[in-house]
Amino acid sequence: MEDDFFEIKIDTQIRLEPEEPDEFTTVYCLKLINIDDNEDEDEVGRLYFLKVDVERGARHRYSINDLLDSHSSDANFFGAAILDDETGDFSEEVLESLGVVYVSKILIIHVCAIRPDKRGRALGRKFVTRAIEMLGDDCQLILCHPKQIESDTIDNGNLPSNWLLEKGPDDEGLRTYWSKLGLTRVNDSDVYACGN
Repeated sequence: MEDDFFEIKIDTQIRLEPEEPDEFTTVYCLKLINIDDNEDEDEVGRLYFLKVDVERGARHRYSINDLLDSHSSDANFFGAAILDDETGDFSEEVLESLGVVYVSKILIIHVCAIRPDKRGRALGRKFVTRAIEMLGDDCQLILCHPKQIESDTIDNGNLPSNWLLEKGPDDEGLRTYWSKLGLTRVNDSDVYACGN
């Protein structure tokens, strides 16, 4: 692995002039590419990130819940953990616990997958860390729902079916993994978050 060279390629889906709630979310597909000595490329990892532009959506009179609810079932799931039930705004308690004062953008780690034969080499941690550096710089809140990927068809894309394991790390192992990346559990939910 010391001689391996890796690079990240990014595909993005974004509307030029967003109008509907789901159009204030940018979808990023990041591919971790291993380049060998012959310059051959081999995809060994994939991340799907969602970047929700809360501030811009608010200027179009969309609530945070509207923005999260409109994109995918997972994005809506996050709203239940970070929003105040009464006001529909961010929970002050949650933001305070994460050291966040104001949120204009949210970065949601939707899927993180490393090809099975490349696991155990800290590639996932390095991949996620670098991706957050590249795409999360303007986001004040980073969210994740650690869970085993059960299907090669996911919201916003697909994974190679041979990347799925019949038995991968359990949810507790995944929570520990994401905790090592600086994300903490939000109250009693299955959502993990950190301020940025």
